Amino acid sequence: MFLRESVSRRANGSRVSYLQLVESVWDPERKRSVHQVVHSFGRKDRLDLDALRRLVDSISRHLPETGSREEGDEPAEILATAPLGTAHLIEGLWKELGLDDFFARALRRRRLLPRYERALLGMVVNRAVDPRSKLGTFEWLRSGAVHFPSGIEVELQDFYRALDFFVGMKDALERRLVSRACDLFGREVDLVFYDTTSTYFEIDSPDDFRRRGKSKDHRPDLPQIVVAVAVNRDALPLKHWVHRGNTADVTTVEAAVKDLAGLGLSRVVFVGDRAMGSEKNFAKLEELGIPYLIGMKLRESKAIRRVLARAGRYREVLDNLDVKEVVLEDRRYVVCRNEEAAARERSVRERILAQIEGDLETESTARRALAHRIKKRYLRTDRGRVRIDRRKVREDERLDGRSVVLIGDPTLSAEEAALGYRGRWRVEAAFRHLKDFVDLRPIHHRTESRIQAHVGICMLTYFLERLAELRTEEPFARIRDELQRLAAVTWRDGNGTIVQSSRPTPRAKGILKAAGLDVPPRILNATPADAAALPGG
Repeated sequence: MFLRESVSRRANGSRVSYLQLVESVWDPERKRSVHQVVHSFGRKDRLDLDALRRLVDSISRHLPETGSREEGDEPAEILATAPLGTAHLIEGLWKELGLDDFFARALRRRRLLPRYERALLGMVVNRAVDPRSKLGTFEWLRSGAVHFPSGIEVELQDFYRALDFFVGMKDALERRLVSRACDLFGREVDLVFYDTTSTYFEIDSPDDFRRRGKSKDHRPDLPQIVVAVAVNRDALPLKHWVHRGNTADVTTVEAAVKDLAGLGLSRVVFVGDRAMGSEKNFAKLEELGIPYLIGMKLRESKAIRRVLARAGRYREVLDNLDVKEVVLEDRRYVVCRNEEAAARERSVRERILAQIEGDLETESTARRALAHRIKKRYLRTDRGRVRIDRRKVREDERLDGRSVVLIGDPTLSAEEAALGYRGRWRVEAAFRHLKDFVDLRPIHHRTESRIQAHVGICMLTYFLERLAELRTEEPFARIRDELQRLAAVTWRDGNGTIVQSSRPTPRAKGILKAAGLDVPPRILNATPADAAALPGG
């Protein structure tokens, strides 16, 4: 028997607390204990405190003196502790986005087990706290390394079957999350930043899906997959794609722009980097009526060399950003100049040239420099001797701090286009988060569908983590470290077993409040001592 505080939310948003005396009673039909209200004391703010004190005094007269214990009573014993806070945060955001109902309805339609939804949430909680394989996640949840009671009901095979279900939910889930992102932040998506990365597999030989290609992890010797992501200006992922490992960046854009057009957004401006710049991609974007900003390669296009050579006055947009607009062959370009970037590029090139000067002192080191992926750009051979190509050095000097963006939107000014393109760091930050915190790799699956599902779980985890970051204005690593201090403590005495949450720190309370969540209840679960002796106990 214990005193419980319940909170009721009124229509005007205010909250009212009530105190009730509750006891645990065994329910033979449910085969578990349930709570029954013995007496209600009414509203907490209207309690007759004197009457309550008289009740406590009358009960105390029948108790032994403080510190004594009747023969046979057991002392309180702590059985276990487990981190609670991060799982509480992730599950709270999961419910707010309606993902519990979303997956539950889909599972009912397919006549699949309801607990697959718990398996999906368990995988997301694991990636947010301590990323492991699916077998490792199963053992992690069962071991009590985290307080996630519903995860104990999930069997190992449920994780794999949930993945097979999840991969078929990708498009519907992304549409839901895009809709919720628009609702949460009060605006339609406008700028959509698109980029690709690769992740490799430590396997002996490639297969039909995991193939060798241009590795952004600098592991061209290993098979890989290519992952593409589109994020909004808040770096929330809107949609992702998983391609074969030998897929070129430039060929991924067509499928991406078609899928983005199908999301039903009122406005999209596609922002892609230099790897996306091709006439085929420009034509597809224009065919679908999607405005775009595409970075252009400076060294490989005669048209861009003409754009850079065009005279014109730069206009200052920011302290370290000047722009000028150039129209060439009915296309609008914005040339950006960043003096801070120019100084960095100049410093890097000077260090490289200094190293090359040393390399040229001997024939063997000169030949190695000629094969180096960066140094070879500044070298040429003259009558069998390796020399610095001063013409290429001068060409690079003229490009220091410069970038060119093709504007495929007549409504955007040059200044707006330059500022919009600068936001590309958002998708780069998303990839860093996926690789460094969510642990996109290693991927322990070998079939294409399971690999697709694994990447989807990682993306969903990142969406929830990024949502927490936006609300709290703190990086998720800092949020997780603070909330992991909030624990569930299981203890037992002669009256039964209690699972109780530890007192959150003021900072943990602030994080949960900023995220739109309440702190966990003080009593998480209570089982009377005689429950084990009852039928089904």
